[in-house]
This record gives sequence, C-alpha cells and structure tokens, in this order.
Amino acid sequence: MTDKSPIEILEQKEFCDMLSGMLYQLTERQRFIVESYVLDEWKLKNIADVFGVTKERIRQIKAKALRLMRHNMFNNQDVSSWFDCRKRWMNARDYKCQ
Repeated sequence: MTDKSPIEILEQKEFCDMLSGMLYQLTERQRFIVESYVLDEWKLKNIADVFGVTKERIRQIKAKALRLMRHNMFNNQDVSSWFDCRKRWMNARDYKCQ
C-alpha cells in the first residue's frame, strides 16, 4: 500500500507526463542519450560506444539537450503554471493557523 495522498499521486503523474512531453521535443539521439544517462544510469562511455563517438561528444549532446529541456520548461506556460501552482499549494499546506 502506498503512503502517498491522491493529490501527490496526481501531481507525480502530471509531472511525469510533462517530462515525457519535454523529452519528445528533443531529437531521437538527444532523447536516447538523456534517457540512457539519467533514467537508466548508463555511463557516457557506454552511450558513446552505441553511437561510435567519443564520450566527450556524448557529454556535449547531453548538456545541449538538458539546456533545451530547461529552456522549454521555463518558456512553456503549462509547465510554469504547474510549478507556480505547486509552489503556492506547498506554501499553503505548510502554513499553520495560529
């Protein structure tokens, strides 16, 4: 049994959906690299072997992809609204009535 509230489960699903959407804005190569490195915890060397390039080149592609994701996240109205709403909710939840 989970000890997460229904709101936390919904927020996690919404965040995962947003993250998935942001990943699919990347090229197939960028997406593979980010997913392999971040989610599957592959080493840069292993990813480099798949593409036949140096691990430095994979690091550059990964860095560019993460920059693009950050840029898209902060320029996407839905994502920004979600984080603003989440922040307000967390502040309200932590507020103690006196």
